Amino acid sequence: MSAILKPEEFYFPKLNNAEFAFFAGQICAYVEEGTVEALHAPEETYLAFYGNYNKLVELVNQSRIASETARITELDKQEDDLLTYFFSTIKTGANHPNPTKREAAQALQNVVKPYFGVQSLPQRQQVQAVDGLLMDLKKSENIAHITALGMTEDLVYFEELNGEYRELIDSRAASQMANPAESVKSIREEMYVQYDTIVTTIFAFSIATPSDVLTAFITKVNKLIADTNQAYNQRMAERSKSTEENKA
Repeated sequence: MSAILKPEEFYFPKLNNAEFAFFAGQICAYVEEGTVEALHAPEETYLAFYGNYNKLVELVNQSRIASETARITELDKQEDDLLTYFFSTIKTGANHPNPTKREAAQALQNVVKPYFGVQSLPQRQQVQAVDGLLMDLKKSENIAHITALGMTEDLVYFEELNGEYRELIDSRAASQMANPAESVKSIREEMYVQYDTIVTTIFAFSIATPSDVLTAFITKVNKLIADTNQAYNQRMAERSKSTEENKA
């Protein structure tokens, strides 16, 4: 008599959200491949699990908003510093002993004057105002002045920075609209129970009415658990190593 192939036990709460979402996605793929009918998977439970998986993926994506916000804060500070640099360089240049630089700065003073104080605007309004400033500075009659003051590379950098700033603000707004606030913890807890019901039911049928489809499913689940454990242990080892290096 051949040995009974049992699904391995696994402690899901130790996984981070991205890791658990990947695991759940693989389970969905295995069920779809084997089919609910052939696997005797409880259809209602599987559909609920699949629905929760999609919610989880959306919420994992939403977590990127936090990193986007951190980068936006960083860009906001950099842009404020750049604005201050441009304004002060032009203002100081208006008294430069070199007539070419002095005349260039004096000409640019009238260009930047309407933009004084944009650093205090809300982020989206600041980005829009800076778009206007950059358009004015890039006009043909002003490019020569920018060149005379040695600010050509600074202008290119400013435009790139403001472009990233704008894209991140738009991306964060889109993510917030697409993903309403919902508890990842509660969804995961539901999925733990649903997963157990699905796998246990399939295992029971693999004993009562063995088939290649049922065996293949359990084999894939056990391989997925082994791979997930390996990846988790590797992540924890790398984190521990990084912590030790930071202490050194």
